[in-house]
Amino acid sequence: SDDTRQQKMIKDLMAAERLNENMSKIVDESLSEIFIFDGETLKFVQVNKGARQNIGYTMEEMQGMTPIDIKSSFNQDDFLELLEPLKSGAKEKIIVETIHQRKDQTTYPVEVHLQYSALGQAPVFVAIIIDISERKKYEKRLLEYSDELEVKVIERTKKLKESESKLKIGLEKEKELNEMKSRFVSMASHEFRTPLTTILSSISIIDEYEKTEQHEKRRKHVKRIESSVHNLTMILNDFLSLEKLESGKVSINPVEFEVTDF
Repeated sequence: SDDTRQQKMIKDLMAAERLNENMSKIVDESLSEIFIFDGETLKFVQVNKGARQNIGYTMEEMQGMTPIDIKSSFNQDDFLELLEPLKSGAKEKIIVETIHQRKDQTTYPVEVHLQYSALGQAPVFVAIIIDISERKKYEKRLLEYSDELEVKVIERTKKLKESESKLKIGLEKEKELNEMKSRFVSMASHEFRTPLTTILSSISIIDEYEKTEQHEKRRKHVKRIESSVHNLTMILNDFLSLEKLESGKVSINPVEFEVTDF
């Protein structure tokens, strides 16, 4: 009957109202910040308790505001362009990072999850807000640590290059010293042969001068032997001097002198 249908319609409306009331209560008590704003005018329709407490405005104040009033980094055209993919159905959800400005002009970084929906028959946008202040602090500390690490790597690399350069110079000096030693030994070997040959030659000749009248001839060859031994001693002293210089036992004391006299 008509009365029965009417009673059913009333029950359905009452049930829908209760559902809306329950949904509103759930939204209002949510731990996340939730902003619902009109799909055409962009004015706030509902802002839950958590969002109102953080942003600092009352619901009455917010009903005359739009999201642009609390987003310092957006203007009207930018915000409408952001919402267009949701309104056209090209996207079901948009996630964006931005800055919210409180009533007391302080700001905080947020991650916004935007969706296009309906409140009854009216199209609305639902924005679920996550305060990412702690995340940003952590990211900042991470960047600072990364910068410090990069500086340390540059410093270590520089020191390593300096050490490498010093090692290279040291190796070149060592190579040069070894070459000098090789040349010196080669030269000394040649210098040793000459006095040794003279000594051997003079000794063999002396044996032939046995007579008394040959004394001067013997003396001549003895002098040659003495001179050769003296030369050998000088060469040996040169060797010892080189070793002392290398070990740091001899300090160099340069003095001026006349080249011509020398």
